[in-house]
Amino acid sequence: MIGIDSEQSQFQPVSIDQLIAVAQDPLEEQQGPIETQAFDGQEFWSLIHPEVQAEARPRFDLAHYADAVEAALKVVAQKAQG
Repeated sequence: MIGIDSEQSQFQPVSIDQLIAVAQDPLEEQQGPIETQAFDGQEFWSLIHPEVQAEARPRFDLAHYADAVEAALKVVAQKAQG
């Protein structure tokens, strides 16, 4: 399965080019294994706005992923409304 390292059962990012190729023709045989990179949580959070990070990261760190996404989207919605 794309993006999953079955041996370690953790998410492995996939390049956008690989995702586009699969989306355009999901039935086409892929050439060899898909290359992945280890997830770097520190690098990820450095890209996130501090207010979003403050709300979402504690939930994410506790593996409450849906709650983390909801909290992040609430911050974005509040900022968008003014």
